[in-house]
Amino acid sequence: MTLSSSEYVPAWKIVMIISFVGALVFGVFAVRDWIQGEETSKAEPNLRLAVLVKNRLPGGPFMGDDVPEGRFTELSSLFHEIRQSARLGKLTVWGRKDSPIGQERIPLSDVPPDFWEHGEIDILGYLRGGEHERGTATLDPFKGKTEYTDLRLNSRQVRHAIPRYRWPKITFAMPFKLEKRS
Repeated sequence: MTLSSSEYVPAWKIVMIISFVGALVFGVFAVRDWIQGEETSKAEPNLRLAVLVKNRLPGGPFMGDDVPEGRFTELSSLFHEIRQSARLGKLTVWGRKDSPIGQERIPLSDVPPDFWEHGEIDILGYLRGGEHERGTATLDPFKGKTEYTDLRLNSRQVRHAIPRYRWPKITFAMPFKLEKRS
């Protein structure tokens, strides 16, 4: 049995159809998983404060007395952005409430957004290094009243709430004025 040339389907058409169907099926499942994941997933504390600082501000050192002034400002700015995002509810911060540093028996709990109105991350404590590198959030840093230690964040929330680079705001304006003719 022989086939005539009119009965053959070109190979490129077969490849294109298979590729299109595969992309369509993959796209449908990817979008479905993304939508379900956004709705059902609860943020988990999967990012330590020290890891965030090392990723966002590479080239330390941040510990000890020899911290350059510019690096201190960058670290302070990062902690301020965390505080601001947590206060607005864009970022969830977890910590061990009323626990000494390094006490891992106490479970992590959410730091409420209201805490960040007056509370802040202790930058001087962080610069001491060692166990203090885990991060401490205090309501009154001068009295030493520690509220939350061993601070953690969610990496997905950090990516969205505190982008690595803030693009400049560009506004387009027309160089001439449009007026109605009467």
